[in-house]
Amino acid sequence: NRSLCNFKIGNFSEALRDANSITDLKPDWAKGWCRKALALEALGSFGEALEAVQTALTLEPRNSEFVAIRDELVGLLEISGADAEPRTMTTIQNFEPSWAPPELKTYTFTQTSRGPGTNLLVLLHGLGDSHLPFAEFGARLELPHTDVLSLRAPETLPLDMGHSWFPVFEPDGTMITPRRGDRRRIDGLARSRELVLSLLRRCWAQGPWQPKSTFVFGFSQGATVAVAVGMAGRVGGVIGVSGSVLDEAQQQSDADSARNERERESGPTPVLLTHGVRDQRVPIDVARRARDKVQQSMVARHGRHMVTWREYDKGHDMLRLKPEVDDVMSFIAKHLVLPTAQSEGGLPLEQQPDVVEVKDPAIIRSVLLGQVK
Repeated sequence: NRSLCNFKIGNFSEALRDANSITDLKPDWAKGWCRKALALEALGSFGEALEAVQTALTLEPRNSEFVAIRDELVGLLEISGADAEPRTMTTIQNFEPSWAPPELKTYTFTQTSRGPGTNLLVLLHGLGDSHLPFAEFGARLELPHTDVLSLRAPETLPLDMGHSWFPVFEPDGTMITPRRGDRRRIDGLARSRELVLSLLRRCWAQGPWQPKSTFVFGFSQGATVAVAVGMAGRVGGVIGVSGSVLDEAQQQSDADSARNERERESGPTPVLLTHGVRDQRVPIDVARRARDKVQQSMVARHGRHMVTWREYDKGHDMLRLKPEVDDVMSFIAKHLVLPTAQSEGGLPLEQQPDVVEVKDPAIIRSVLLGQVK
C-alpha cells in the first residue's frame, strides 16, 4: 500500500519504485501492475504505463478500472505522439553550469531538435519528486524552438523522500500548519523563487532566450513556485497544474504590490491554472481561493489580470485528460515565440505568417508535436 500512499501525496517517483518492488515480488498480482501504470502515467511515461496496464489486463481481463486506464493511455499516446521507448536527452553547451546557483546545481538541460532554441521551458516538479521525470516529460513535448530546463528543488527531504521547494514538515513529521508569525514556508518559497529568478536572469543575459520567450511549468508544489516566479516579473507564461498559493504569500504580495514600478509597466504574466475537482491533496475550493488571490494580486499591481482557470474531472495528477492537454497546448500556442526572417525577436506561434489559424486544438497539437510537416 505504500505505492498507493506515495501516489496520493504526489510522490510519483517513489510510487513507481514501490510498484516495481510489488511487481517483482508478486508478478501475478494485477493491482500491482495497475499501480505501476498509474505512477508511470503521472511521470509522463505513457508508453511504459500502457505496457504495465496491459499486463494487468492479461491477469484480469474484465477489470473495468484497468480498461479505463488503458483507453486513457491510448488517447494520451495519440495526443503526444510518444513512443513506448523514452527519448534520449543530452546536456549541451548552450547552457553553462556556472549559471545555476549552487542550490540548483542538479538539473537536466535538453536542447530542442526542432530549430534554434529561442524559447526556454523551465520545469518545476512536485513535493517529494525530482527533476528527472519532468525532464523526460519536457522532451516528449517536443515544442518547436524550445529548450527544456528541468530543475531539482533545493531542499532534500529526510528518509530519502525526495526533494522540496520549501519546508512542509515539522520535526515530528507532521505537516506544517500556517500560524501567525511563522515564516518558514513563505521564506522558503521566497528563497526558491529568487534562486529560480537568479538562474533565469543569467540565462537571459548570456543565453539566447528572453523573458518573453521563457515559460515556467510547475506541478503541485512546483506550481506554487512557478506562480511566484511569474508574479515577481514578466515572463512569457506560467502553467500551474494541481497547485495552490500559500496563505502567508498573500500578506507578502500585498506588502510588495507597489514596490516595483517597472514591473507594473511591463504588464502581468499570462498564467494558466488547471485543477482536478476530485483533488484530495489540494481540494478544489482551496485551489479556487488561490486562483482568486492570484487574480486580485495582479489587478492590484497592474490594473488587470491574465489568469486562465480550467477545472477537470481528475484527482491530484499531472496532465492526463485530453481537454487539459488541449488547454495547455492552446496556451502555449498563443504565447510561444518562433524566429522569423522579418523579426529578430520572433513572433508568437499564432501570429506566424505561415499559420492560417491555430484556434482548433487538433491543429495546435499537430503544429506543436510535429505531426504536420
